[in-house]
Amino acid sequence: MISVQSPESIRSLIRSRPASPSKLGLFLECPLQFLLGTDRALSARLPPHPLALLGSAAHKVIEQATFGSRPSGIEVVNLVKQQFESLINSAPDCLLKWIYERDGIAGVLPASQITSAARLVYQSLPTEGRSAEYIDHRVWREESFSCTELDLAGWPDFVQQKGDSIHVVDYKLGLGRDNEDKPNPKYILQIAAYGLLAKKSTGVKNVTLELRAPADLWLGNLTDELEEKVQQVSNQLKKTVPRNKPLDPLQLSTPGEHCKKCSVRSSCSAYLQRLEKWTDKTDETLSPKDVAGMVLSVNLNGEALNLVCASEARDTKITITGVVSALYAQSLSVGDDIKLFSLGTTEILGRAEYISNFHVWNSRNAKSSAFTFHIKP
Repeated sequence: MISVQSPESIRSLIRSRPASPSKLGLFLECPLQFLLGTDRALSARLPPHPLALLGSAAHKVIEQATFGSRPSGIEVVNLVKQQFESLINSAPDCLLKWIYERDGIAGVLPASQITSAARLVYQSLPTEGRSAEYIDHRVWREESFSCTELDLAGWPDFVQQKGDSIHVVDYKLGLGRDNEDKPNPKYILQIAAYGLLAKKSTGVKNVTLELRAPADLWLGNLTDELEEKVQQVSNQLKKTVPRNKPLDPLQLSTPGEHCKKCSVRSSCSAYLQRLEKWTDKTDETLSPKDVAGMVLSVNLNGEALNLVCASEARDTKITITGVVSALYAQSLSVGDDIKLFSLGTTEILGRAEYISNFHVWNSRNAKSSAFTFHIKP
């Protein structure tokens, strides 16, 4: 059973450790998202999506690999599956874990996505033939680099030094290229920050950067322009969220389209206030799959509950099906004021003023369930 007890309001936040290069993109979008996303103890985040855990599983397999003969493709697929299952089993109770225990991996991920992650792992594993290349090289794999001046610390996926050159690699399931075929700017900033950390830690001047995905690759150099960008973001971070000083969450909140996919939005007071008063359907800072309302009815239908909620702000009734009773039955009562996040739906926004029919567990197609669904009183 998942507890949905409402935590006390977060009145102040304190950053007590260096920032990770992987979180710099979050900081540029919203300093509050950065802080809440960095310290898991500060906020209730949305449950994990299967693809996020799959990415973590692929990284784990690469991290634990040793130099030697490369395993076969089937063996790599099995290693990825084992790591994925281990991560699910160690996760708190959530919809993903419930569906996995009921239907297995096939219920949460298409085989093609597992194969894609395994391809990335297979391409990245050290092999017996390649190991000779590393004899005169220094190699770091998932080891920490830090810099007090930048106030950054992190673990690049792979760093290789040869003489006065160093190569930094970061693995992704996709590079999120834009219309100009450029990788996601967050990824460029992240790999550049790792590259600058490696440069400052080793004293090596020539740094090459690599973003590697199963079917994509980006190569670049740590240019003066990229170094300056990392330095600028570092300076901005130290000024906006200084270490060991109380910070006001409302002042750190920066509303924007990123709010719709923010994993910690259920802990953001500014977002919650806007959600409760949502009357402008054109508001691009609110997810159309988030709802605030009062429970009008709770009906059991097999393994799941069907809810009807009244949204005062939207002046409409909303139906939610597939709320797994094993997870939420004791936490829902008629008359409760609740907030629902990351619901699933087949409705298309625009056919009506607001979406009014949602689902959580999709019993007909479990893989399309709302895995990141969350309830907040």
